[in-house]
Amino acid sequence: MTSEKPLNSYQATVAIVQNLPYGLRMHLAAHSMPFRRLHNRLKFTIKSLKMQQKREFIDASTGEWTENPNGILSICTDENEKSIDYIFVEKNEDEVEILCSLAPQKSIFTGKKDSLQRYFHYFMNTSENAWQHVELEECSKPFGDLKNLKIPSLKWTVNKGMEEEPFANFAEMHVFERLELINIHLHWLTEQKVKNAAHLIIRNSEFYYEYEEGNETANMIHFFGSLKNQLVEAEFRLRWPDTFSMGCDVLLKNNLKIGSSYTGIFETRDNLKTEIAASLLKFCGNSDETISKVDGKKHIVLKTTDDYIIAVFENYFGANLHGFKSFTALKIANKL
Repeated sequence: MTSEKPLNSYQATVAIVQNLPYGLRMHLAAHSMPFRRLHNRLKFTIKSLKMQQKREFIDASTGEWTENPNGILSICTDENEKSIDYIFVEKNEDEVEILCSLAPQKSIFTGKKDSLQRYFHYFMNTSENAWQHVELEECSKPFGDLKNLKIPSLKWTVNKGMEEEPFANFAEMHVFERLELINIHLHWLTEQKVKNAAHLIIRNSEFYYEYEEGNETANMIHFFGSLKNQLVEAEFRLRWPDTFSMGCDVLLKNNLKIGSSYTGIFETRDNLKTEIAASLLKFCGNSDETISKVDGKKHIVLKTTDDYIIAVFENYFGANLHGFKSFTALKIANKL
């Protein structure tokens, strides 16, 4: 016989509610005040959290970047569950409307312009277990006063009002399992947490101030060249073939892991392919050695070892770039 005591009705209810999907709990809480009280007392686990903030604007009176109160916060507690969306809309200078996808016919109003960030911080603080993935769009100071964060996977689309120390809120020894950074300033690549990320993805679709004085290639050497011993996927909008070749040289020399890639996206022009080939020959040695095909794609071999091949492909990820052409250097396992 077991000596385990039977649960009373309250304990049984708590045990059931804790295992309900968060979306269902929210739906029931909207229709029952007693259930809402219980729901608010119980913890929950968030799998992923996404904050989309409308692009900040410059305050005409101060000349400084100003937080935009408009945006969407999406939370997901289960991979198979549809996200719950909170929508924040500035109605006037003194009022923000908040709507929830679970009850779109209802809304609340607040005078707090930072409500989007407040909700974000609430969910960051109240999830019982660590979040598996956080995604940020157009957010310059999303973490506020949060400290010692340990998010395994982070995707961050940056805006021009971004602060200088983007990872100050994270634990000192934290290592990202996956870190995806979009439209960053290149000096971010010297951040220790960026250099330590196990899987680093960089996508820059815009030209930034680093490139405006014709120093594109020098900056690529200085910043991108600091990455070593990682799985890196880099994609940059470029002007000059030599900048692409320098990125390829990093792939050749910096011991990046198999599967790493470096993509340069150029405006289509006459003789671009010839310029790329000549630049690769100048910077990377035997780049004129062309072998037939890998996975049906023609390529130029930059280096071959017993373990891997580094080769350059044209439009490796597809040709539908609307007036642009891409070249990708890829480090792949040598299966021959």
